[in-house]
Amino acid sequence: MEKVIRWIAQSVYMLLLLIVPLIMSTATSEMFEFPKILLIYAGASTVFVCWALLRLWYGLPVRRHTLLSWVGLFVVSQIIATITSIDPHTSIFGYYGRFNGGLASTVAYAVLFAVASQLFSKDSFNNLLRISIVASIIVLLWGLPGRLFGVDMSCILFRQEFSNACWTNEFRPHERMFSTLGQPNWLGVYFATHVFFGMYFVVRIWGQKNHSSVLRRNLIVCALGAYSMVMAWGVWLTASRSSQLGLGVGVLSMVFIYLWQYKRKSIVLVTSAMLLVIGIIFSIGYLSRIAPPASGGVTHSGVIRLIVWEGALKLALRYPLTGTGPETFAYSYFLTRPEAHNDTSERELIYNKAHNEPLHLLATSGMIGFITYAAMFWFGVRSMVRSREGVPFAASIVAMSLINFFGFSTTSSQLLMYLVLSWGVLASAQVENQRLRPAKLNPFVIRVIISIIIIGGWFMSLQYVYSYYLADTRYAQALNRQYAGEYVESVEAFVQALELRAEHVYANKLALTLAQTAYALGMADEQGEYVDSVLRYAKMAQDMQTRALTKSPRNPLYWKDRVKMYTLLIQVLPDAMKTEAEDNYNKALQQARLLAPTDLTVRTISEESAQ
Repeated sequence: MEKVIRWIAQSVYMLLLLIVPLIMSTATSEMFEFPKILLIYAGASTVFVCWALLRLWYGLPVRRHTLLSWVGLFVVSQIIATITSIDPHTSIFGYYGRFNGGLASTVAYAVLFAVASQLFSKDSFNNLLRISIVASIIVLLWGLPGRLFGVDMSCILFRQEFSNACWTNEFRPHERMFSTLGQPNWLGVYFATHVFFGMYFVVRIWGQKNHSSVLRRNLIVCALGAYSMVMAWGVWLTASRSSQLGLGVGVLSMVFIYLWQYKRKSIVLVTSAMLLVIGIIFSIGYLSRIAPPASGGVTHSGVIRLIVWEGALKLALRYPLTGTGPETFAYSYFLTRPEAHNDTSERELIYNKAHNEPLHLLATSGMIGFITYAAMFWFGVRSMVRSREGVPFAASIVAMSLINFFGFSTTSSQLLMYLVLSWGVLASAQVENQRLRPAKLNPFVIRVIISIIIIGGWFMSLQYVYSYYLADTRYAQALNRQYAGEYVESVEAFVQALELRAEHVYANKLALTLAQTAYALGMADEQGEYVDSVLRYAKMAQDMQTRALTKSPRNPLYWKDRVKMYTLLIQVLPDAMKTEAEDNYNKALQQARLLAPTDLTVRTISEESAQ
């Protein structure tokens, strides 16, 4: 039975590495990240149950390592930041539409990391890497037709269209490949990480002195080297500058570490100084080309990033200890949003990430979250560079960190990152105790009862994940019907979503749909036939909007939507009810101005109301 449980746990890891990068769905509100995060939740709960049963029945030895402690401290920092969050619900589950980064996802990754570090040996860990390499090849092959020939595989699968036409102008697979990961930058970091997986096997195989055949060894090394080059080509096809830079710096860091290990420190120091000078010159030249757009133009992404970083830094200074709460940046950024953001072409877009992982952590988790996160990386890299085989893994961490400095982590990259970190534990962990015999463990009946509780909890977690999926599909249907102007059908779908999951995003969207329904009925009601229906929908709209704000009271987006709701309702409510509605409108506008002082929409509405 012990072997069966181990096999199940290891199979789950393999399935995660194979399926997570590939899975996507048009039935959900978000096509890429949502299906991936649900699969990670299910996988994390499954491997935890496997580890718990092995520990309970077979006394599985515990490997101790400093890195385990720091990952645990990072999770604790996220719990503290969630407790003090301006929106605990968002901090637990993540910003709706991105999901990755909330406390639930952090716990899931930490579980996957911790269990992997306990169950795997170096040899079995290598099997995980091989599966991930296979997945990366499939991901590359999936994205190549759209990039090279203008025939996207996703369009063929979902729309039966032999072209790239199924994507909007925001997605241009013929210019920047994104394959099954959703965005070019996300695909870039995925490919860049696999470059180092290939290098790891090259270093490992090349160092085997007693290899059965020198010719066979050389052929395998050449094949793995070619694989790494193909992955680097994939990074190039994404046209992700941050991924290209991260890959380059990662490769250089790997070279430097090897030179340092082989006592070539003078070469490292001189080369590092030269690269630093080149980097400074390059940065100055790059920044000099960043300028505001001409009339009607598109603002350079570098300009926008610098503005968002400024706002994030101000936010971190305002909430220095624990931040505003994990994944609350979309709401809290409005507090310190620079005026310069209004002069960019993306003035109306919502920034749910700071597009800089360190600043994002500082703003949302404070110094506690940032320090524990940095320490986690530091001890991970330190444990890897102690052996020759671990250097490519250390370089991959360097590459991912630099790429995320100009962006943010996603489900696929986080899964790989925690997998790589677990190797640092495998390489140098100490075993806390020897294996215990079942007879020396707790009495049989107690173990049976605990096992039933553990397995029951596992079934409940899977049920929860499934209900989460169903709720989101209903939410996606509601949005589609709302955009199509089918307000009554949209309301029904929103209600179904809320019955499955108490999500304040659903309640807020439903409130707007109800207000639009009341407005449409009221404006078309020339004979006064729909008065009761208008009043019913108006009341439901106000109740739902209040419900959303009760759970997320410091969300300026909801206060702006409340202003929109009353703008519609005031036009169709009876005169006796308009006074109260206008008062609520003014209160909502005032609160929106307080939470988003530089927002153009709020400012424009305020000026119009004053006139």
